[in-house]
Amino acid sequence: MFYNFSRVTKKRTEALVFTFGITSFGLCILVLVVLPTFACSSERNKDFSIEYVSKSVYEDITPVVQLTATPTPLPDPEFFISKSAITQGGTLLLSVAGSIIQGSVTFLGFDMQLTRGDRSYYTFIPISRIAEVGMHKISISVTYSDDSEFKREMFVEIIPREWTFYDFTGDSFENPTLLSSAQREDEDLILKDTFSVSNPVKLWRDGPWLKPLHFNARITSEFGEERDYGDNLIRYHEGVDFSADEGTPVYASNSGVVVLATQLSLRGNYIAIDHGGGLYSAYGHLSAFAAGEGQMVEAGDLIGYVGSSGLSTGAHLHWEIIVHGTPVDALRFTNGLNGF
Repeated sequence: MFYNFSRVTKKRTEALVFTFGITSFGLCILVLVVLPTFACSSERNKDFSIEYVSKSVYEDITPVVQLTATPTPLPDPEFFISKSAITQGGTLLLSVAGSIIQGSVTFLGFDMQLTRGDRSYYTFIPISRIAEVGMHKISISVTYSDDSEFKREMFVEIIPREWTFYDFTGDSFENPTLLSSAQREDEDLILKDTFSVSNPVKLWRDGPWLKPLHFNARITSEFGEERDYGDNLIRYHEGVDFSADEGTPVYASNSGVVVLATQLSLRGNYIAIDHGGGLYSAYGHLSAFAAGEGQMVEAGDLIGYVGSSGLSTGAHLHWEIIVHGTPVDALRFTNGLNGF
C-alpha cells in the first residue's frame, strides 16, 4: 500500500495555518479589547477599596438598650386583733403578718413595740381598769424588709364593767404597819422598774394559760375590786386571790424566765415571770420559793408554795398579770374572754 505524502503534508499545513490564524485572532482580541477594558476598569476603581472595620467602631454608634428588672412590690401586711370590743380590765392581742421587720402601736397615748412571734409580729394591749369607755383608735406603723413603711388605723370599743367593793376597816391584818404610804411607795418603785422592761423575745406558748393552782380553788377577791383600808383612800385590787391552804404548790401559768423572786412589803414573798413582749405574770404572799431569778420555767412548773406573807388576812395566793406595766384581769387569759 502506498500513501500520498504530498497530499497529507498539504492538509496538515492548511490546518496549522488555520489554527495559527484563529490563535492570532484571539490574541488580537485580548490585546485590543480585554486588556484595555480591564485597564480602564482598574483606573476607574483605583480610588475604592474594601476595608474591614473593627467591632469597636460599630459599638460607638449602635444604640444599647439597658434591660432592668422591675422589683415585685411587697404585699400589704395583714392585721389581726383578738376583739373589736373589750371590757375594762381586759387585754387585746394585736398581730401583723407580712414581710415586716419591726413596728409599733399607739393606743390611748401609750406606745408599744411589736415583738417578733412564731408566725407574725405582735403586742398585747392592756385595757386599764379605769380606761375611758367608748370607741378608741389604735395606730399601727410597720417597716417592711425593704425599709418602706406602712401605716394602719383600727378601732376598738371599750365596754364598762361593774366592780365589787370591799371594806377592810374591820379586818385584822397580821402586819398592819405595812399599810403605811412609805411601804407602798417603795414597793411600787420596785415593780415599776421590773415591769417597764419589754423583752423583745417571745417566751410564752400559744393557747390558753394555766391557773396557778391545780384544783378549782375558790376566788376570794376578783381583779379590780375597790378597797377601803380605813385610810380615806380607795384603792383597787390588781390581781386575783385564790383561797388555799398554806404550803399548796403554785405553778407557772406559762413559760418564761423568772425575773423577780424576793420579799416585798405588801405582796410578801413574790415571784414575777417575764413571758416576753412586755407580758408578765406574778404570784404573791408565798410561804416559800421553788424557783430563783434567772431560771427558765415552762407552763405548769412548780415555782413556790401558798402562804400568808406580806399584807394578808390568811393563807391565799395573789395572782397577777401585767401588760406593759398595766395590771389586767388574769382570769381572762384562761377563759377566752380576751379572744385568745
